[in-house]
Parts: sequence; C-alpha cells; structure tokens
Amino acid sequence: MTLALAALLLQACGPGLDDDLFPAEDELGFVHQAATCPNGGNVEPKTPAFSAPVDAYASYVGQSTCDPTAKPGVIAFRDMVLATYPCTTSGGITRACNIGGTSEHKEGRAWDWMIQVGNPAADALLGWLLKTDAQGNAHAMARRLGIMYIVWNKQMWRAYKPSSGWLPYTGSNPHTDHVHFSFSWAGAKKQTTFWTSAQSCTPKCDGTKIVGADCGVGDCGVYGAYCADDSLGVRCVFSLCPAQGTKKICVNQTTLGDCADGALSQTDCSLTGESCVATGSTASCGTPPPDLGIAPDAELPASDAGVSPGDGVLLPVFPDSGAAAGASSLTGSCAMGGEPAATPLPLLLLLAILARRGARRRG
Repeated sequence: MTLALAALLLQACGPGLDDDLFPAEDELGFVHQAATCPNGGNVEPKTPAFSAPVDAYASYVGQSTCDPTAKPGVIAFRDMVLATYPCTTSGGITRACNIGGTSEHKEGRAWDWMIQVGNPAADALLGWLLKTDAQGNAHAMARRLGIMYIVWNKQMWRAYKPSSGWLPYTGSNPHTDHVHFSFSWAGAKKQTTFWTSAQSCTPKCDGTKIVGADCGVGDCGVYGAYCADDSLGVRCVFSLCPAQGTKKICVNQTTLGDCADGALSQTDCSLTGESCVATGSTASCGTPPPDLGIAPDAELPASDAGVSPGDGVLLPVFPDSGAAAGASSLTGSCAMGGEPAATPLPLLLLLAILARRGARRRG
C-alpha cells in the first residue's frame, strides 16, 4: 500500500484524535542518541522559580490550518527533554498537511518523543509534568508549558479534562514507542509562564552559599569549599586550592588533588600501591622517602658540652681547628682537595645522637 493511498483511507475512515499512524517528518532519519541517560533516566528537567501564578489549563483547539513550521515553544520543549534524557530521540514536530487526519503536527505545535514503554525516563518526565508543585498547583509544569494533551501507552491525558486523569486511548497507534505532546497556541508560541516568568538572579555569594542565575541556592561548605566571586565569576572554591591557577596537592596520605581555578579533581594513589607525596610546591603519586627513625632528643640540656640547639634540632659543635688535614668533618671532605661538600641532614642528626651517647658514657 502506498503512503498516499493509506492517507486517503485514513481520511475516509475519519481517524481518532491525532492517531500518529504517520510519523512527523521534519527529523526522520536523524538520530542523536547517547548510550545512557543520567541515573538510568530517573531524573527530572530543571525546574525554575516563577514570578507569575500558574497558567490556566489549556482548552482543546484542534488543527484548523496548514502551517507545518515548528513553533518556538515546541522546539524549546523538545530541546529541554532531549538534553535531560540524552538516551532518547526526537520523532519530529511537523507533518505534511496532505498526510493523515487532523493533527497539530500540521501546525508545528505537536512533538513525538521517541521512547519505549518501560524506560524510566518516560515516567520521570510525565511525573514531573503532572505533579502538584510546592504552591499546591496540580499539573503545574504541563500548565506552565501550555500542553494541551498527551498520548502514551494506550492512554491519553487531557488538560481540558484534568479531573479525569489518564483515560484509555483507542487510536490506531498505541503509542508504546513514543509519547505524543500537543500544545496550545500560547504554549507553541512560547508565551506561557514557563518561558515568560522564570526568575533570574545575579549570581552572588551569601557566606558559604552560592546563589545561581536561576535563583537556586547551594552551600559550598557542604563540600569543604567556600564561595568565591572574582574575575572568573561566582563559584565554589575548594579550601585547599588556590582560587585561580593550577596546583597539585595532597588531600590526604593516599589522595592526590588536582586544583584548577578552585575546582578539585582527585586521584586515589593507593590504586597503584603508592602514596601522595608532596615535594616543594607540588605533589604526585609515588613512594615516600624512607623514615630513618631519628628524632631530636628533647631531654638533652642545651648546656651539655658538644651540643647546641638550633631550630628545634640538636647538632654537635666542633671547633674549627679540631679536624686534621684530609680528615672528614661536618663541613665535608678535603682529602681530594677543592671546595667542601654539604653534609646531608640525616648524617648530622646521626652524629648528634652519637655525640650525646659518647658524652653520657664519659659521664
């Protein structure tokens, strides 16, 4: 059966309300689909704060003209849904006027969201559209978006009969592989409060809290950060990181932190059997230097012969004339001639311990 003949038969038989036997055609053949949806699809679109009361329920106004141009409110709704659920696709907004029966697709104010029954994303979006908001408004988001009716999985929700809830849908297409949305003219033209009265705020800091452009408030302190407002904008800055620039730090003994303009990403060094090692002004995963187990002896009096306190470390004191020519001393070895070499600190500590023990034995 050709497409044209099928269309004539449908017109002769008078199909039900937007049967969608013929798909919308503006996006046929184009699939933009990610492998998965966030949290398996159990997420909702971001809900803005609104400055205006909720819209009235949309009345039914069926297709009466031929204008298959996608309308801005429908385009914006489609883009929002696909951004929230990237594992789903679009079935299109428009349909040619000579195909099928009455359909808001022919006026660019309907959209088919391609999704299979059983995908959690369908329940998440429909639940978000039809739930009661914090102010007690039933079906709040559907009303603010100007949705006129929804067809899904052999059922239909009508904004013009909201108290009836979901009712059986008996059209020829069961709508088990897509959700059909039809919009009022106000919704299609992006004239409803979802688009016209969403509040906006100037991002700012309020103590450790950050106020976003959508007027949402988050507490940076919950994440061990503070709110910063500088040339890079308003954002949370991790307390161990510089507000601008990059730096590698040790968050703890096994965690390497990579700071970038106050943001922190972390690497678990223990996964490779290493520790986080701080060296100068940077850090990396590696093997820490061995611990020689030598510590300053706090009990040794500062007046004991042969010792002198300095910066919390006890070091032996040798007279300048006490070293024989060619012998090793604290200032280095002159046996080979040339400049003396610096003596490593662990050796100085070891000599201090030996000097203390020798003094005790002589005592």
